[in-house]
Amino acid sequence: MNELDSLPNDVETLKRLLLASSAELVQARAEASSTEALVAHLRLVIEKLKREIYGTRNERKARLIDQM
Repeated sequence: MNELDSLPNDVETLKRLLLASSAELVQARAEASSTEALVAHLRLVIEKLKREIYGTRNERKARLIDQM
């Protein structure tokens, strides 16, 4: 039995199924977008913390030169 055989023949029921499927897709895309934004934000925070701990690369070079 394939997937098409399991679908209802009633047009109204098919419309409801399609709308429900579209709503699920919109929700999944919103969650994915939210997750991507969170990951980008956390990467930015990590980079800021690294700079705070280690300084920028140019500042480190300047300090090393000054130490010499």
